[in-house]
Amino acid sequence: MCFSDVSKRSRIILTTRLNDVAEYVKCESDPHHLRLFRDDESWTLLQREVFQGESCPPKLKDVGFEISKSCRGLPLSVVLVAGVLKQKKKTLDSWKEVEQSLSSQRIGSLEESISIIGFSYKNLPHYLKPCFLYF
Repeated sequence: MCFSDVSKRSRIILTTRLNDVAEYVKCESDPHHLRLFRDDESWTLLQREVFQGESCPPKLKDVGFEISKSCRGLPLSVVLVAGVLKQKKKTLDSWKEVEQSLSSQRIGSLEESISIIGFSYKNLPHYLKPCFLYF
């Protein structure tokens, strides 16, 4: 039994993109498989993360939607890219710069997802980079 003492009500949630890992650690139930986000769901998440309740300016909607599509349905990628966009000026030029940078990368496999983390790291302020590397 995975959790022999359930009286303490503790739980561990393991997330992985590797099915072999999920199968190896499963206990009494099968792994729960999550689907990728649709383009509209990615766009909704990106807007919520960047604008935090405010609406996206009309001039940024098209480029913003394309940026969210480049994350290929991966919520972590959307959130990381949103973190970069929050630091940028809310101008068409700065968002197009992000879009062009992302369009040169394919996101999907584990190796490709690492590139989005690298992109996020490169866009961190210098004083935060050591914090990121600490983990």
